[in-house]
Order: sequence, then structure tokens, then C-alpha cells
Amino acid sequence: MESLLWLWEAKIQHSELIRAVLISPVIVVAFSWYVWVCMKQIHLNSKLPPGPPGLLIVGNIPFIDPELHTYFAKLTNKYGPIFKLKLGSRLLIVLGSPELAEVVMKKFDSTFANRAPTIAGMILGYNGSDMVFTKYGPHLRNVRALCVREILSKSSLDSFSALRQQEVRRCLRSLYAKVNTPVNIREEMFLIMLNVITNMMWGSTFNDEEKVKIGLEFRKRAEEVLDYLGRTNISDFLPVLARFDLQGVERGMKEQISWLDPFFESMIDQRMKLDQEMKLNGDQDGQENKVKDFLQVFQQLQDQGESKVPFTVTNLKALFM
Repeated sequence: MESLLWLWEAKIQHSELIRAVLISPVIVVAFSWYVWVCMKQIHLNSKLPPGPPGLLIVGNIPFIDPELHTYFAKLTNKYGPIFKLKLGSRLLIVLGSPELAEVVMKKFDSTFANRAPTIAGMILGYNGSDMVFTKYGPHLRNVRALCVREILSKSSLDSFSALRQQEVRRCLRSLYAKVNTPVNIREEMFLIMLNVITNMMWGSTFNDEEKVKIGLEFRKRAEEVLDYLGRTNISDFLPVLARFDLQGVERGMKEQISWLDPFFESMIDQRMKLDQEMKLNGDQDGQENKVKDFLQVFQQLQDQGESKVPFTVTNLKALFM
């Protein structure tokens, strides 16, 4: 009996020894990682401006006042005109002085040109194919110059003045025909803007039936997109939570894009087919005399090889978004 007890105790001691041998490396690795993180943080903080202390993982997120202007004003009075904030995995440098902001915007504009991507923004911009979240470089400079030169220039905007006048007159006639009946002015104004913008983008407007049907749905989708873009998404600051999509931002944005993407795709395809048919029929004079829209300018640049950076249909859809 005593021998059995001795064997049992020996077995327990052996198991504890094995457990200790297995656990010790884990403890050593965890402790080493903690020391490394602390040393790295100390080294990083030595080169950064002062700022309020935060928690280990979430940083200053729990302490931020919803009224940011008053919150930043208090921190500026306490830490000076430049201070840091840690929002989850993101480090922010806040400038509380007009003089510092002027220096950064003028002298170091290209250094700070990149924007921190958000989940909603990357979905809307086709993973950074737009002008907002794409990285600063030749592609962004080329696209920005193209938009300023061909779309936003004074001559280009003036060329569409007749279209704007036509749409305003159409709206006034529509309102006049609805005398003594309720009218949704907001809806009418949105349809005017939608018709003008689509004509500037790909040279087409909708007829009355399409305009009401598509316009209402487009406005609904646009409002949803703006709502998701404006939400504070915790997954943007703690990427480890992105896979769970706790606030439904990723799911909701993809739902809106599932309608907008085919819409823009069909508009681009229709316009490209129309241009091809006009080329085959030899109707070049009508095309040259017509005011050029953005899609037509894009096609000409691609055909002539003048575009310095490859510009795909995906880039076009991202710009339209």
C-alpha cells in the first residue's frame, strides 16, 4: 500500500515538473514581450510631444469628450499648442495653433497628404482607388490634375451652363404644373443636381420616369453612405475587432455599394458602347462639337496614351463615388 502511495506521489511530482517546464517558456516570452513593448513605447514617447495618459490597449478613447472643440481647447491649455493622442492603435498629433497648422499645411503638405484609411472609406473608394484615401504619389497627382483641368476648371464649368439653365427651367415648369398640390422641394433640387452631375460625368441625363425612380433610390443610397462614412467605427482604431464588425459599418456599406456599383458600371458601359457606335458610323463631327464629359476625356487620354498613370474603370467608379 505504501509503495502505491509512493508511486502516486512520484507521478504527481513528475506531472508538476512537466507542467512547470512547459509553462516557464511561455512566462518568459510573455514577460520579454511586455518589456519590449514598454521599452519601445518609452523610446517612441521620447520623440513625441506631450499628451494625456491613456490605457494600455484603447489609449485615450474612453476619455474623449464628445464636444471635441472644448476637449481639444482644454488639452491645448494644459499640454501646449501641439500634443499627442492615442486612439487604439492609431497615434494622432493635434495642432492647437493657427501658426503651427499653417507651417504643416504649407511646408509639409506632401508629408501629411495621406489620410488614415477607414473601413467605410476603403469600401467606398475600391480599396484606395479614389482621390481621398489613395496614397500620395504620381497616381494621385495625375488624377487630381486631370480633374482640375478637365472637370473643375472655369471653362469646363461654363460649358455646362446651358445644361444647368435647362434643368432649372424644367424644374420650374414641373413646379408650375403642380399648383395647389404638395411639392417636395428637396427632392426636386436633388434631381436637378443628379441630372447635371451625371451629364458632366458621362454625358447623359435621365428621362422623367427614370429620373424619379432612380433619383429617389440614389438619394436614399447616398444618404446611407454618408451616414456610414460619418460614424465613429471602433474597428478603425482597434483592427483586431474588424473581423467582428461590431457596429455593422462594413456590412452596411457593402450593401449600399452592391447597388451603386452596378449602377455606375451600366452607365459607363452604355456610354462606351454609344461612343463606339458613333465612331463606326463616322459621326466624329457631332462628337467634337459636343461638350466633352469626364468619361469622354478619359477615353481620349487612354486612346492617345497621354495618361501618365494607368487609369481603369475601377478608378472611374471610385471617382464617381
